[in-house]
Amino acid sequence: MATQPNDDRIHEFCDYFLETYVMADSLFPPNVWAKFSNSTMRTTNACESFHSKLNSMFYSPNPSIFQLVDVLKQVQCDIYVKIRSSNLNNRRREILEKEKCISSVMKKFQNYEISRILLA
Repeated sequence: MATQPNDDRIHEFCDYFLETYVMADSLFPPNVWAKFSNSTMRTTNACESFHSKLNSMFYSPNPSIFQLVDVLKQVQCDIYVKIRSSNLNNRRREILEKEKCISSVMKKFQNYEISRILLA
């Protein structure tokens, strides 16, 4: 907030953002929309993830019924593959290392060894 431009519209937006999403007594506090997790998934919302993937499979705003059926078949195949591979319980080494690193940083944060404040 200290580095924001001196503009009334910016101040108004920042106040709105803080009062709506950041402060503990806000309308949508961080515990509603942010998860303290070491997961490397890009989203914690399964519906959002599915919608994003489904949306990326179409190349026009109004696909034909044939395109829709083909995409739904592909989604079904992908889900079957994920279900079968989730039973194998063998995740890539890189993902495991990232999650281990994130867990380490989270523990440091919880033990007050580091803070959220970034020093320039």
